[in-house]
Amino acid sequence: MSDDFSALIDDDDKQPPVRKIPPIQTGTPPARMGGIIQQADPVEPEWEPPSDDEWIPPAEDQWEPPHDEKKEMQEPLKRESSGEVRTPPGRRTDQRIKLGIEGLDEMLGGGLVKNSVTGIIGTYGTGKTTFAINFIFEGLKLGETCILISLDERAEMLKESIRRRGYDLDAYLDKTFFLIKLDPTDFTLAVNSIKNDIPDLIRETKASRVVIDPISLFEGLLPDEASRRLEMFKFVERMRDEDCTFVMTSETDTQIPYASKYGLVEYLVDCVVLLRYVRTSDLSGTHLAVEVVKMRRSQHSREIKPYEIQPDDVVVYSEASVF
Repeated sequence: MSDDFSALIDDDDKQPPVRKIPPIQTGTPPARMGGIIQQADPVEPEWEPPSDDEWIPPAEDQWEPPHDEKKEMQEPLKRESSGEVRTPPGRRTDQRIKLGIEGLDEMLGGGLVKNSVTGIIGTYGTGKTTFAINFIFEGLKLGETCILISLDERAEMLKESIRRRGYDLDAYLDKTFFLIKLDPTDFTLAVNSIKNDIPDLIRETKASRVVIDPISLFEGLLPDEASRRLEMFKFVERMRDEDCTFVMTSETDTQIPYASKYGLVEYLVDCVVLLRYVRTSDLSGTHLAVEVVKMRRSQHSREIKPYEIQPDDVVVYSEASVF
């Protein structure tokens, strides 16, 4: 007896299975290369701005304003064409304050830089005080107010010395010229006056030129090197805050004729003018010589030039040579 299962099979099951073919896509067919079908690169949809509901504003610290690079590149050209003059880096056009000494102002590039601090360093007899007086009376002739603080000469002797040089002292004294004599032996008075009273007087009188002659006596009042450095630094920095051009004279070191007595002035000031003797090789005579050793923020001559202290003037021979 044979098993017959045909009765159990439906007519639909007897039909062969149907192979489903995917629909044909329209468009450019894939290219063939060497028998290999190369699929076309997918095309990215064009970007569309988000709708108002989807847009999220950036955080405040992440937002940067839009800029126009072309405009930024053209901005320097506009400034140049507008006639605006800009000072090149590293160069300054500071106002000059003349010392009134023929030849020396030329060596200084036209004079001292306004509101600078200058040290005139020299041994005895080189004319430090004379240089300082010339600086003061050059300002007085220009209508400026000036202060001379003396720690060395007596006031009456200093006045007589000024008159002998042909200056009309009485026309300026206690009006636009203030002569102050401090006693260096009174330590407390001298130190307090220089540290506190002098800056107050500068502001009250609106003095534009101030001289201390010589600052080395003030340095000698201080007990040790550490306090001397500290007090001198504080004093010079305080003078920089005043609206004046400040000159201080200093004696030279007994062992080093090119340095100040305590070796501080030349490091603290903006400009150093060195006065010294130059003896001839045969020792038959001496010449006075001046040198601008240092000058911040300015070009200056580095040559050593002879000078003379005449009865009514000081002349620096800027065209001559000492040697």
